[in-house]
Amino acid sequence: MRNHNLKYFAMNGKRFISYVLRLGLIKGIQNFLLLRLRRRTGILRVSLNSGASNIYLRSNKEDRQAFEDVFVKQIYKLKINLTPKIIIDGGAHIGCASLFFANRYPDAKIFAIEPAHSNLELLKKNTAMYPQIEVMHGGIWYRKSQVRIKNPLAKSAAFTLTETTGKTEDAVEGYTIRDICAIQNLQYIDILKLDIEGSEKELFSDYEGWLDRVGVVIAELHDRHIPGCAAAFKKAIITQNFRCSFRGHMAYAIRENYF
Repeated sequence: MRNHNLKYFAMNGKRFISYVLRLGLIKGIQNFLLLRLRRRTGILRVSLNSGASNIYLRSNKEDRQAFEDVFVKQIYKLKINLTPKIIIDGGAHIGCASLFFANRYPDAKIFAIEPAHSNLELLKKNTAMYPQIEVMHGGIWYRKSQVRIKNPLAKSAAFTLTETTGKTEDAVEGYTIRDICAIQNLQYIDILKLDIEGSEKELFSDYEGWLDRVGVVIAELHDRHIPGCAAAFKKAIITQNFRCSFRGHMAYAIRENYF
């Protein structure tokens, strides 16, 4: 086992260094060992290097990867100075992005929207110590409708939505961005984060009346599963005064002179 651990460190030195640089020496080592070397089962309590400093993960690959993407790779870190007041976390999963934003922008109100019952309990647990985070059970959708998980046997971070008729047991509210603004009385959205597994294609195909209220869009585009997501995003963004950049599957659009 010791030789196996040494071999793993040798093969993953860059990842280990990233953990230490982002999370500090002690917490970086602790979290790397917990998430990358020790194959524990059940719920893992992971210590963050900021604020109310715990987050709970299931011992599956998807939760570990979400933690690493958000807190180690910092895919939601913006290279601009801003003081957002309103943030929407669309496709909140277990709350990693919401916690990242809450610690980075403590004065912001964050709406964490998640459709999957299986993720909701942990999302609520992770955000319970953050009064500025409000959890909404539902999915981001392109029109007002009831929706359900189309692929309930998929991985926890890969659920897709489809419309459903009637009040079925697995149905949840499908929220448009306009709906959320109306329900929460929002005049603007400083940061709109979207990881909605392909629903962005239809969402950005109907952007009138909401995209002009948004300062920053951070979206994971899912053309690898649903072709046309990136094209719809680019077509919508080009109509507005945004600067846009891409990194892997991530798209970053920042409105000129918004902040």
